[in-house]
Amino acid sequence: MLTLVALSALAGTMRSALFLLASVLSTVAAQIGASWPEAPVEKTEHARMLAAEFGPPSGNDIATYNIILFSSIGLVFIFYFSIMALVNMECEGDSLLYSKSKGD
Repeated sequence: MLTLVALSALAGTMRSALFLLASVLSTVAAQIGASWPEAPVEKTEHARMLAAEFGPPSGNDIATYNIILFSSIGLVFIFYFSIMALVNMECEGDSLLYSKSKGD
């Protein structure tokens, strides 16, 4: 079990890590805000020309999109449940590693 001193030290470390994360996020937000456009971006003639040039997606485009989408969703689920399995794993001694047997 962790002692009260160890828990307070861990809380202090987490507090400083959260402060560092907040300062980095505020710096990034300030940089993004400085380059944000003044007025809303409107659709221009160029966007309409691009839409007319490419047309509707083909069957291969749709298939590629669906393969990437569902593969990504599957990998996210696999990653999440594998992490949950590791987090909820029981920590006990292995019977084969810690057994007392006669050696030859």
